[in-house]
Amino acid sequence: MYDFKMQYPDKNEEFIAAMIKRVLFVTVKILFVSGILFSCSSYNIKQRGINGNTLLHEAVLAGDFSLVKKLIDKGADINSENDQSATPICIAAYFNRKEIVQYLIERGVNVNYINNDLRCRNSNLFKDNIFKYPEKKRNFFLTFDAGDDDANIDYILKTLKKYRITATFFITGKFLCRYSSDVKRILAEGHVIGNHTFNHLNNYKNEQFLIDELSETEDAYRRITGREITRIWRAPYLCHVSRPWMLKSARKLGYRHIDVSLYSKDWISKGERAYLSNEKFIKLFRKNMGTNSINSMSASGINYNNIRKKSTQYHGIIMLMHTGSYRKDESDFVYTLEDVILQVISCGFLFDNCKKFEDSTNE
Repeated sequence: MYDFKMQYPDKNEEFIAAMIKRVLFVTVKILFVSGILFSCSSYNIKQRGINGNTLLHEAVLAGDFSLVKKLIDKGADINSENDQSATPICIAAYFNRKEIVQYLIERGVNVNYINNDLRCRNSNLFKDNIFKYPEKKRNFFLTFDAGDDDANIDYILKTLKKYRITATFFITGKFLCRYSSDVKRILAEGHVIGNHTFNHLNNYKNEQFLIDELSETEDAYRRITGREITRIWRAPYLCHVSRPWMLKSARKLGYRHIDVSLYSKDWISKGERAYLSNEKFIKLFRKNMGTNSINSMSASGINYNNIRKKSTQYHGIIMLMHTGSYRKDESDFVYTLEDVILQVISCGFLFDNCKKFEDSTNE
């Protein structure tokens, strides 16, 4: 046996015993997984071990892609949860094992929320503006605002397709007219499109001006796609905060506003006070994701260590990113999208789109 006392002469017996215990645990785990490999015809795929892990959980933990395939081929439950409610894909995403995540999705793991019939229908609370939304399970809304730039569209759509995620795009009339092929592609790949007004202005002087902007976008959408636009919208620059009358005005056309609870300020360039690098953004995101206590998170250099949190019953998180390239000197936040997706999956969230908020009853 290896002599720990020789390696750690200054450590006490308790430390050495702990080290031996740790090595033995790792060794047993390796032997456990290795044993499965050599006895694929006789193991019990429903067997559970430490922390309620199935053999598939253990194979994912070990990063053994070959074994993962064999277990699934033998009928292992790809959606099984351990004692911490973690599924195999949550573990694979946490350890950034993209190949295993991809394979689990290919074999039928659904990363999208599909139980829309379970949603709350409290019309008084959510009549004009959707900020968060309670579900039976935690849900995460990836939303992208498209103003007048499509620089990131191809990357976004390829990444969403890779993980089979349905997202929501809020598109201006100008974008519709300028990038009609992008709009058709977004629809063809199953995503939802909402109204972002026609000109993306920061000054809506009165109700009629706003209604005209929304209506003009509707007309452009109908002309280009042959469809009716989903009756959800987002105010440019989130200017509804200082002009709350806009919410009720848009409701006259049947629109519900989709607000933002996780705000990535991806247009701020280096040198500005609120600038946040991609690396720090991901660090901030990972630090705060995985908890139900996030009330609002605005990702910028100003509030990096001061994320607003409070106890909330709402599980839903609505995240905003942009389709355009605004940070000309380096990559936009959107190029961290794959890291965001993996973190969301690892925390047990399911992706959702905002079509569910369309008010078909006009309540």
